[in-house]
Amino acid sequence: MLYSLSDQELLAALIGKREAVRLYQGSLATLVLQDNGIHPNHTKLAAARELVQRALKETLKRGPALSSPAAVRELLRLTLSGKEHEVFIALFLDAQNRMIETEELFRGTLTQTSVYPREVVKRALYHNAGAVIFGHNHPSGVAEPSHADEMLTQALKQALALEAHVRKGEHGAMVVFADRFTKKDTDADGNDVEREIPFLKAYTVFNVAQIEGLPAHYYVEPEPKGEKLALIENAEQFFAATGAVIRHGGNMAYYAPGPDMVQLPVPEAFRDAESYAATKAHELTHWTKHPSRLDRDFGGKRFGDTGYAREELVAELGAAFLCADLGITPEPREDHASYLAHWLEILREDKRAIFSAAAHAQRALDFLHNLSPVQPGDAVEFP
Repeated sequence: MLYSLSDQELLAALIGKREAVRLYQGSLATLVLQDNGIHPNHTKLAAARELVQRALKETLKRGPALSSPAAVRELLRLTLSGKEHEVFIALFLDAQNRMIETEELFRGTLTQTSVYPREVVKRALYHNAGAVIFGHNHPSGVAEPSHADEMLTQALKQALALEAHVRKGEHGAMVVFADRFTKKDTDADGNDVEREIPFLKAYTVFNVAQIEGLPAHYYVEPEPKGEKLALIENAEQFFAATGAVIRHGGNMAYYAPGPDMVQLPVPEAFRDAESYAATKAHELTHWTKHPSRLDRDFGGKRFGDTGYAREELVAELGAAFLCADLGITPEPREDHASYLAHWLEILREDKRAIFSAAAHAQRALDFLHNLSPVQPGDAVEFP
């Protein structure tokens, strides 16, 4: 029977008698529990350790095995022993102290690791845990908890004291944390070397709006709307007469060819009425390119390519022409700087590009004028 075999004899059953005699120095912990204690060719030991860990976790999930501090201590010892870097793990339990899941949440260096209580709370909410046990190792050899460890424990207790839970039926979104850690190893010549190993850690996160029971200060109320922006009335009548579908919302201004609509932020999001009108004129110039109107197509497929930049140049000139007709002084838009390099490149390649763009812009302006019975400069009376 295997239980009657000595440690060295059990080791020989895994890696052979000769290697067991060579490697065994009176302690299995050095070989089985420590990552750097395993000979490169003896992955069987690492596999054995992993099998034991998985079997223990599986057993814990099937029953109330974590009913004593000793059981917790043995699980943490098996999980954390031999780590060359500090790690922070969490054992998520249900209301009967049965294991839900064990997760390594954070990984650091030989002497420190960063722990974010907010992320710990998110994982506890995700698993709907009734209790959480934290584990943290000190590979530097210092057994006593540091002041930082004690402060962290208090912060975690306060964070987990929140009686909150994810609303039933909600689905989280996955985010990925990317970092790297340094691992000491031995090269082919027996020299100690350090390797930087990149890793990715995926988390499922929830918006605060999906969580119930949080204190009120976690829920950000929308800012009260300011005074309604007074728009330029003759310009708005001109725009409305074009028949273009214009919707408001979000924080971006654009023309969408598919649904054939102009999307703008609400007027109050702009600095003033002139900026709002100038942006609307810009997007309405794009609106004229639709196949059912002027059918203008420079072949632009993505932001920054030549066709895209040519269309933006036409739209900007068209907006400038229309603003001049409407008596509006437009201000430079925030995205102008990103277009300048593309425009300059076009002008260097084609000396007549500015004239071609101006001609397209004028045709767009004429098209808009023909749609509107209200012409710039006309006297308009409002009730």
